[in-house]
Amino acid sequence: MKKPLKTLLFILVCAFSGNACSDILEAANTLYKEGNHEEALEIYLHPEFNHNAAVQNRIGTLYLLPALRDEKKSAEWFRKSAEQGNRYAQFNLGMAYRKGYGVQKDNAIAIQLFKQSAAQDYTPAMNVIARMYEEGSGVEKSEETAIHWYLKSANNGNTNAIHRLADIYEHSQFEQPANRKKAQQWKSRAKAQ
Repeated sequence: MKKPLKTLLFILVCAFSGNACSDILEAANTLYKEGNHEEALEIYLHPEFNHNAAVQNRIGTLYLLPALRDEKKSAEWFRKSAEQGNRYAQFNLGMAYRKGYGVQKDNAIAIQLFKQSAAQDYTPAMNVIARMYEEGSGVEKSEETAIHWYLKSANNGNTNAIHRLADIYEHSQFEQPANRKKAQQWKSRAKAQ
């Protein structure tokens, strides 16, 4: 039996057996985790679910997989989710703009999306913002601002930011004088993670 027909039958069986939509969504999440991405996508695309910000982000992620690759659709779904305030989708759409996946490459838009995500304490977004200030990508290069974002991320427990700060202080990066004491503090914190 073809996968789309199996998925449709699956939905119908769930619906007629008295299971709520949440059970169907849970089943789609199970299919996703088991690697049955096409079947999960069919369920996620159903109108009952595709208005949900978390589902929209998941759909965007699925469209980045090699078997389902469609960068434009991916960006569209990330945008729908990001507009609802989903921090993961804001980050993912920011990455799409940073890399030019499915949208015109635009670091200025990317940094705004990363800042929206970071405002919700998403540390990977903080790290990307720090890196963009470190490189001067889409923003004016600012070592001070880069350190600020690395500190913010590290103070929220992000190991990558903790390691980056240890490197900055150990190797006199960003025109910072070498500060072995600070470097050691960040290294110790990294080991404790």
